[in-house]
Amino acid sequence: MDGVAAGKVTDFAGEADAADASELRDFVPVKRIALVAALTHKARMRVRDDLATLFCKRVATKDKKAKAELEEIRLAEREIVEALIGNHRTVLKHIDEGARPKRRSRRPRP
Repeated sequence: MDGVAAGKVTDFAGEADAADASELRDFVPVKRIALVAALTHKARMRVRDDLATLFCKRVATKDKKAKAELEEIRLAEREIVEALIGNHRTVLKHIDEGARPKRRSRRPRP
């Protein structure tokens, strides 16, 4: 359909869609072929558009599920990090308590 105006293709496709088989036989073969070719071209375009729409919806669904899963992973990781920070603070607290300097008696050294 290269080189044919889009409006002309649309008109031919509409004409072919409106006509039944007996009406299409009344056209000269060249026009009949042109009408059927335009109708076929429009049908292919519709199918291609429908497939693209279906693909976009499928990708959007996958994207939504992936975002939800990622958020669950982030929450789980946050809980792990918070638990590790709490353990780290506890360890540091015990180290500080055990490492306090003992008071030395002041004895002269020999």
